Amino acid sequence: MKRVVIIAISLLISSAFIFDTSFSSNTKKRKFNFKKVKLELKNGDKSSAKFFQGDSSSAVIFVSGALFNSKSWNLLADQLQSRGLSSLSLDEKNTSNVFSAIDFLKQKGNKQVALVGASMGGAVVLDVVNEPLDDIVKKVILLAPFSEKIITNKKLSKLFIVSEEDSSDQVQVVYDKSSTPKKIKIFDGSAHAQHLFKSKHKEELTKLIIDFIVDQ
Repeated sequence: MKRVVIIAISLLISSAFIFDTSFSSNTKKRKFNFKKVKLELKNGDKSSAKFFQGDSSSAVIFVSGALFNSKSWNLLADQLQSRGLSSLSLDEKNTSNVFSAIDFLKQKGNKQVALVGASMGGAVVLDVVNEPLDDIVKKVILLAPFSEKIITNKKLSKLFIVSEEDSSDQVQVVYDKSSTPKKIKIFDGSAHAQHLFKSKHKEELTKLIIDFIVDQ
């Protein structure tokens, strides 16, 4: 029995790594208009991120899941950039980097920021929005966040996304207990967080996220 469990876990981890690689390889063929930037952390350290610069005053911060990197957001960041929105895809997944990213975008003149977090990255975003938050942060999008924390900030527009056979019960509880305004989308299947971008729901998911971000 133990051997079966170990094999199952190994296959799950392996498939996740294969997915991340294939997702990245698809984006290698395209040229994206971004630059690598260094974020100044409060402790004096620096962290790297990909900056897609737009020409509007709205921007997005992406925090990926544990098995994904900043490159995994390239396609979505590119589509947002075509609509005038800037974005930062973080290489490090912790609250310090998110707060530094908010400061970076504020210094760039952005007036509205949306936070997007997937799985572990969603847990990081939930930690961030439960601390004192700059008023430029207006929206939060969470893909199967790996956390039971709720959001009580009534100034934030919230979108929760999860697959029915993933962690939908847990996400539903977090959604139910969080303050309005809020929305939830439950897709069929079991694709977890960013894995949804490789599922049959990828186009609907992408449109859902973009529409939520750009909707005033």
